[in-house]
Amino acid sequence: MHFVVYVSLMFYTMHLGMERFDFGTPPTLVERVSYAGWQALSLPLVPLLLQVVHLVHLRDPGAWGWLIPLANSACWGLAVYGIVAVRRRRAARKGIRGRS
Repeated sequence: MHFVVYVSLMFYTMHLGMERFDFGTPPTLVERVSYAGWQALSLPLVPLLLQVVHLVHLRDPGAWGWLIPLANSACWGLAVYGIVAVRRRRAARKGIRGRS
């Protein structure tokens, strides 16, 4: 789900930017909000991995370039899974303690 929203925002923001590219008009509120959302979803791995790609001098990663946002989405998924698992364990412990 994260990957789909991430890629959709990326293309949507790019589309909005291309529409105003020839005229030089400033970005609209919708464009700024969608770009901010895209940047937030890029954290934590995309900026870090792009720096690694730059340091290794990998100019055109091609299809391998999609591994960066996929790894980022997997990181978000693991974080959400971990949070849900911890909350369930805590709720189960409270339920057991409450019965004593």
